[in-house]
Amino acid sequence: MDQNAAGNRTATDVVVVGGGVIGLWTAWQLATNGATVCLVDAALPGQASAAGGGILAPIPPTVYSQALVPLLEDSLLRYPAQCEQLAIMTGISPEYWVSGCAVYGHSMPEDAERPSWLRHARSVPGPGGSSMRSGVWLPQVGQVRPPRLLAALRAACDQLGCDRLQQRVRSIDVQPALPVVRLEDGRRLMASKLVIATGAWTGGLVPAAPTRPVAGQMLALQAGDRAPEGIVIDDGRYLIPRQDGVVVVGSTLAIDSWSIQPDEADTASLRAFAERAHPALADARLISRWCGVRPAPAALNDTPFIGPLQGHDDVVLATGHYRLGLSLAPATAARVVQQVTGAA
Repeated sequence: MDQNAAGNRTATDVVVVGGGVIGLWTAWQLATNGATVCLVDAALPGQASAAGGGILAPIPPTVYSQALVPLLEDSLLRYPAQCEQLAIMTGISPEYWVSGCAVYGHSMPEDAERPSWLRHARSVPGPGGSSMRSGVWLPQVGQVRPPRLLAALRAACDQLGCDRLQQRVRSIDVQPALPVVRLEDGRRLMASKLVIATGAWTGGLVPAAPTRPVAGQMLALQAGDRAPEGIVIDDGRYLIPRQDGVVVVGSTLAIDSWSIQPDEADTASLRAFAERAHPALADARLISRWCGVRPAPAALNDTPFIGPLQGHDDVVLATGHYRLGLSLAPATAARVVQQVTGAA
């Protein structure tokens, strides 16, 4: 990217603001399609992508509209091949795995009416083999390991020559002939197209796309061979077993909160849930705990902003994915690439 005496940086096709899974996946696909890309990542603590569990489906209690189903279907269909491509390209496996998922306390529609991730369900006994509260086993549900996915995406972007800047954005001005991104260090970035994928921070930069922060705490347990067979979801919380014996437990929910400090009461509550949902975890060792901030639309639904900013075709929004950022990342990136490049 060229820089002139005034500190303006130009000669880039696309500036992508936001280094979470949406921004990174979009930058990777834009660069794959031949665009020159500058990716601005503030690397702020609490980023939803890094903190996420990695379940690849909108499992209850997540609420989504039927209008979102085609995008979800497209995204989940893209996942296996694109994760394999990332692993081959970078040597970093995102650990994509169709682990299956047991869901308790929620009814399911008839099989013919279900989207792909809910098909071929069968009944399973309750936690600990209890017959008092049966659940549904969903064999099609997969997962990824977010830290490894993000590392692979960064490496892929670097290999393709993306200019990655770790800087906070002070403001975004969409009124000039070219959109302008002002950084905290005083530099200004200009490009033919601007993609805004700033998650929970979007509302502070683009008032036309208001987002609300929803904080949540998670923790990881070392379970070894005592881990559940697949993902377990009950009472709005979940267990996610990894292939190395780690189990991720989540998540608390604090609407309109930016808190990223783990809380003792929340830790105790999550541990109690883990033991209740899978009794073999009763004495599993706590490895780590962390918090993240989800980017929710103002209505607190799972309908993201994906498309041109009203009145500004050179600015594309890709934000507000709430609990579906990881699930929707490949298809969101594909849609943004189509809108930026004009490709059919």
